[in-house]
Amino acid sequence: MGKGTVRLKGQHTVIVGNGIAGNSAASAIRRFNTDIDVTIISDENSPLYSPCAFYKYLSGEIDKQKLFLKKLENYSREGVNVVFGQKASEVNVNAREVRAGNEKLHFDKLILATGSTALLLPIKGVDKRGVFALKTINDAEALFNYPAKKVAIVGSGPIGVEVAIAFRERGLEVSIIEILNRILPRLFDNELAVVLRGIIEDHGIKVLTKERVTEILGNEIVRGLTTDKREIACDMVIIAAGTRPNTELAKQMGLEISNLGGIKTDDYMMTSIEDVYACGDCVESKDIITGNSTLSLLWHNAKRQGWTSGCNCVGMQKKFIGSLDATTVEIFGTLASSIGKSAASFSSRSEYDIIEKNYDSTYFRLVVVGDRLVGAQLINKPEHAGMLSSMMWRRDNLVELRKVVLNEKLLLMKPWRYWISEYVKK
Repeated sequence: MGKGTVRLKGQHTVIVGNGIAGNSAASAIRRFNTDIDVTIISDENSPLYSPCAFYKYLSGEIDKQKLFLKKLENYSREGVNVVFGQKASEVNVNAREVRAGNEKLHFDKLILATGSTALLLPIKGVDKRGVFALKTINDAEALFNYPAKKVAIVGSGPIGVEVAIAFRERGLEVSIIEILNRILPRLFDNELAVVLRGIIEDHGIKVLTKERVTEILGNEIVRGLTTDKREIACDMVIIAAGTRPNTELAKQMGLEISNLGGIKTDDYMMTSIEDVYACGDCVESKDIITGNSTLSLLWHNAKRQGWTSGCNCVGMQKKFIGSLDATTVEIFGTLASSIGKSAASFSSRSEYDIIEKNYDSTYFRLVVVGDRLVGAQLINKPEHAGMLSSMMWRRDNLVELRKVVLNEKLLLMKPWRYWISEYVKK
């Protein structure tokens, strides 16, 4: 494209961001309207890929090409224009123009799917060669190719744990450093975290909790790090301390930003400016369990938000009812799932009840408020994760479910409820 403002023939929807949210928005638009012009802008050069599979690539289980969910030709086949390798740097709301590199693209509707950025902690020495974060496919490739033998991972969320496992499976010496008292702290209460930590340590990964990294050592290249308790020799450091929403473009436009740092939207994913929508990691959404605002930076929520945004752009009125946190981590063959709220997220023990059972290689722990399930943590029970999620979405009453599973006549009328008996029988 040459310089100047690009105007296509029909109405034009511009999507900023080529992650799952942006692609879901484009798919929804194409599903219900084939006449609207659609353009995706991305500062990356790659087609859609799955960050959820990075750990399989890092371990050597799959090659890089298996990460991609689309090929470049898929976009043109779907009738979607792309501007890749160019950052959307400015939006003129009054003129309805997006600047990307030397181009200005006119839009009738705009969808911001700008995603999130990995947090780099303010640690002395964090700028040394050999310090990485993991967010993009370029990050994953850089990690895969870096010649390291000893890896220290700062943070024990899902990304930190999965990367630790991936590098251990490649034969590297791996340490995890977590400032809190347990691993996977946002997903699991201590009871399950202890079990998962044991599995990780049994496979040769060193896990250090209640330790804070104070400095990354080395001249220009990493040679180790110090915590408030010890020094650790390593030649690679991975910061896995979470992500923050990308809202720079939204702020430049004057969009309303929440106290949590995400773009504010209504139930239809429209922002504070008409005809401008937002979806994915960059937005604040409603937690379906608490009804409170939250940042739920997860693939499945981003996909639903993107679809909702696309539908509303073409007049197919659709509400986004809220987000539900749900994550599964595979730890050396053990599947650990967390859905909804953990007990640790409550300020008082009097606010919730616990239903739990530990037998053989399986463990479940349910968090109940009143007569409603608000959280589930499972080890090696993946077949029930979807059903328990559905109970939370539907806000099922556990008292009524218990009546069904304890009454043979009612159970014959609703035999699909039988599986719940394991959880609701007293």
